[in-house]
Amino acid sequence: MIENGQYHQLASADVSPGENAIHTFGGLMFQNARFPERMEIASHTHEFAGLYFVLNGALKETCRNQTRIFTSGTLIYHPIHEVHAICIAPGTQIFQVGMDSAWLNRIQQYAPLSKVPIEFQAGIPLWLSRRLYHEYEFCPPLSPLMLEGLTMELLAAISSDRANRADLALPHWLRQTRDLLHTHFAENMTPDLIAGMVGVHPAHLMRGFRHHFHCTVGDYVRRLRVEFACHQLVASDLPVSLIALEAGFADQSHFCRTFKASTGMSPAEYRKISSCKPRARDATLVQDGCAPS
Repeated sequence: MIENGQYHQLASADVSPGENAIHTFGGLMFQNARFPERMEIASHTHEFAGLYFVLNGALKETCRNQTRIFTSGTLIYHPIHEVHAICIAPGTQIFQVGMDSAWLNRIQQYAPLSKVPIEFQAGIPLWLSRRLYHEYEFCPPLSPLMLEGLTMELLAAISSDRANRADLALPHWLRQTRDLLHTHFAENMTPDLIAGMVGVHPAHLMRGFRHHFHCTVGDYVRRLRVEFACHQLVASDLPVSLIALEAGFADQSHFCRTFKASTGMSPAEYRKISSCKPRARDATLVQDGCAPS
């Protein structure tokens, strides 16, 4: 975590005072960090793994002989002891979650994590990150149970091992089904239609899908629709009613109920906290504000 230009290890105190307050629960640490001025930190490592969700502004990072620019709307995962240097542009805001080794070891068997840094600019990890941020920032008093649960859910979503194992274990017809749903999620497809297209009995399709994906076909499609809507709310200025129709919902009311049940916030709230979407000027912020001195 960053405070007054310095990186801090996981602390035993529950809260550190000030605008960039740090809250710790067991082996987790949360901080909504704001950087009014440019900040540059030379190569360093952390004794904890980190999730960094760029809410506003941009940062430049040099890691593994590569320099990358991360703009608002990007989620970054860093494993423990990863060497990197960063330059943060003025006006940047980053929601940070630190996880110590003891906490990580408890969940590794359920969500094996990448040993290299990874980033996300779309998909389920993004809206889970926004839900975690919303819970932290807008739902006082802070609930360790909710924050830890959402952090675990987020780590499961970004677990490369989990994704690889799930894909390898899928029969060909289930991979076809998954790809079909991703392509036609906004359409009203029946079990009979899907089963006919992949060549299995509808009952076998339903049982097999639930076994491998741990949800029904309907739940999976609903998740894809919400994920699409999340992207549209951030990346466009389209009215909510039109986004609802494009995502495949019957009407705006149905969409709003489903969206809030999935993300913990209304579409309007989601769009509001995500209002600073990736822009070309974010890269300029870094190039101008974090040029080598």
